[in-house]
Amino acid sequence: MLVVDDEVGIRSLVQDLLEDEGYHVLLATDGVNALAVAQHDLPDLIVSDLMMPGMDGRILAARLHATPATAHIPVVLISAAYHPQPGDAFAAVIHKPFDLDVLLHAIQTHVP
Repeated sequence: MLVVDDEVGIRSLVQDLLEDEGYHVLLATDGVNALAVAQHDLPDLIVSDLMMPGMDGRILAARLHATPATAHIPVVLISAAYHPQPGDAFAAVIHKPFDLDVLLHAIQTHVP
């Protein structure tokens, strides 16, 4: 799993949740770093914030899905302000503030 968020508190919270469930977790602080990590490590799933410096979650998902090596990686977006749009590249959209059980269910739907 790759967790991408510029807020250390949210990144740590999601990391702890996923590690408690037995997942190996990689971290990135923005979309640019996340893209490099994803291309190198090919995570099973990415949990990404929407609003980040450098490259936001929408652009990250679009670039991942435009690259054959990473096109298969589901992206779960967490955001306070985003509403799903037709043609989104997201496996799920979770609204902040989010319930950890809802986030975990969305992740487990795409990665056992």
